[in-house]
Formats: sequence, C-alpha cells, structure tokens
Amino acid sequence: MIEEEILAELKKINQKLDILTHPFKYARQNFLGGVFRSLGSLFGTVVIAAILIYLFSQLNLGEVLNNYIKNLIPKPQVNFTSPF
Repeated sequence: MIEEEILAELKKINQKLDILTHPFKYARQNFLGGVFRSLGSLFGTVVIAAILIYLFSQLNLGEVLNNYIKNLIPKPQVNFTSPF
C-alpha cells in the first residue's frame, strides 16, 4: 500500500519535472493558464456588471445618480463681452 502511494507520488513528480525541463511545454502551460484566468476575470466582471445594471434599472436609481453627477460637475460661467 505504501509502495503504491510512493510510486504514484514519484509519477507526479516526474510529470512536473518533465514540464519544467521542456521550456515549450512550460510556456504553453503558463500561456493557457493566463488566457483562462483572464477569461474568467472578464466573465466575472460581465456578470457582476449585468447584475448591477439590472438592480439600478429596477430600483430607478438612474435619476438619483444622474442628479448627483450633475451636481458634482461645475457649470461653466461664460461672460461674453462685446468688443463693439
């Protein structure tokens, strides 16, 4: 029983060493990991944004936020003086 566990662990170690000793396998694994990690982040962001947009549309907070933003932005005061 213990010998089988040791053999299984040695196989796992050999697989990891095989990946580390072949740079193209290592690069491919890291590239694919990065691609799937970024796709997961994108998917999560889209889901959260969709939920927030749905909640804002249901709660009618659009008007409140719109008025708040309008009050934050200063209104320009233009003084035209005619040269004539």
